[in-house]
Amino acid sequence: MALLFVYGEGGLVTDDEFADWYINDHGPLRLTVPGFNTASLYKATDARVPSWLAYYDLDSPATGTSDAYKALATKGSDSEKALVPRLQDLNRSLLTHLTTLTHPDTTSTSLPGAHIVIVSMQLGESQDEDAFNAWYNDEHIRDFLAVPGFLRVRRYKLLSNLQLVGKRETDEPVHTYWAIYDVDRDEFDKTPEFKATTRTPAAAKILSQIKAFNIRRFALHTSLPKPE
Repeated sequence: MALLFVYGEGGLVTDDEFADWYINDHGPLRLTVPGFNTASLYKATDARVPSWLAYYDLDSPATGTSDAYKALATKGSDSEKALVPRLQDLNRSLLTHLTTLTHPDTTSTSLPGAHIVIVSMQLGESQDEDAFNAWYNDEHIRDFLAVPGFLRVRRYKLLSNLQLVGKRETDEPVHTYWAIYDVDRDEFDKTPEFKATTRTPAAAKILSQIKAFNIRRFALHTSLPKPE
């Protein structure tokens, strides 16, 4: 499994224009590609940029580099060709799936979550990658089962990144490890229970070695089903 993950910022494109383009043009076309299963559009709730996020669940990383997907570059509508150059930022990452943990009370109808929290990290140069992943999988994400509002977490590792339009808001390298938390409320990351997951002895040791860390909050705008 894999994820195609796209950050966007409208710039000269209004929010209404951006949403209409994605929901009625850009997103549905991608769902015609074999291996593209779902498409979801989110809007930032943390007052930061980029303020838009779209991601696509893929069968495998190969789907994100397939000829069928690459062929879409020549199939854009006239309206898309006029809109994209007006965007301030469009950045695409291909992520390979590592693991998923779903709360036992989470139902299929509650996914995707009404909100998501995205945590990305860049390990320190001498940090033990195996120890990091063991902590994350065996302790850290399991601690979230006790955090109110938690529905699911999916972990990914970066395979590639491409700046499609404009310039990224930071010169910091794109982070290697990503976790997407589906939750049922905004500001999930500000709860005492969330903060407690980063304050265990193991967490303190691991996180002290992290080179870079970022956390973002988004609300679900639209979830697109794959056409029949």
